[in-house]
Amino acid sequence: MKIVIQTASNKVDDNGCARMLAEAVAQLCHDGHQVTILHSSAGNENTAAAPSNDGVLGEPLNDIEAALMAVENRQLAACLDFLGIPGIGLCGSDLGIFHLRKRDDHKRRGRAVVEVSSMNSRWLGIICGNGGVPVISTLCLGAWGKYYLLPSGQAASMCATSWNADALIFLTEDDGVIDRDGTVMRWLEINQIDQLTKDRNQNDAMLVRLRACRQALKHGVHRVRILPIARAELLSLFYWTKIEFGTEVIMAATE
Repeated sequence: MKIVIQTASNKVDDNGCARMLAEAVAQLCHDGHQVTILHSSAGNENTAAAPSNDGVLGEPLNDIEAALMAVENRQLAACLDFLGIPGIGLCGSDLGIFHLRKRDDHKRRGRAVVEVSSMNSRWLGIICGNGGVPVISTLCLGAWGKYYLLPSGQAASMCATSWNADALIFLTEDDGVIDRDGTVMRWLEINQIDQLTKDRNQNDAMLVRLRACRQALKHGVHRVRILPIARAELLSLFYWTKIEFGTEVIMAATE
């Protein structure tokens, strides 16, 4: 099966956490699954570089910021290498995986709007088909020479749908989607997502993930789950055992 895992560098910057995730991914590979990791840059949610909720990219990064973020996914790739699984650290624009475009028809803050125009999954199949794991950073270079951060939820959804993945899993610091009573919701139908936007228990990052989950399910991804990264060892059991942690997002019963 094809599995896309989305996580962020602030969740795997601890070597022990990175090792635990790498071990779970290595087990998935040993079991015959193909895995792609979408590794979001951390610490930029409140900066001008952060993408907006509508998919519009933020301000371009300067060279120093881009250089630092370009190596954030290498630790996880190195952990996979240590376990005998070739980890291939890539930026979003490497191998033409993600393409950016400027929309000159719509000006915002005096500049052209920059957005993701397409995603090419060809090299994911080639790398995974040869036993490797792509670890793709959300750092992306435009054709005009500027670096931007991709919206992590949109990038994960596009990656899963373009690659025809069977599953999309978001690894988060949250325990899952919380209901109004403070309890983790084990199941969530996509027609409930809009209602949650009015719920103060949900942070903005979780709402972005939920919209990405809905998009992935509507475009053919079979299973989508939000799983606490502290339980990353359960990844290898995702398809075979009932998991009591996190939130499974499902299609509405009427759809």
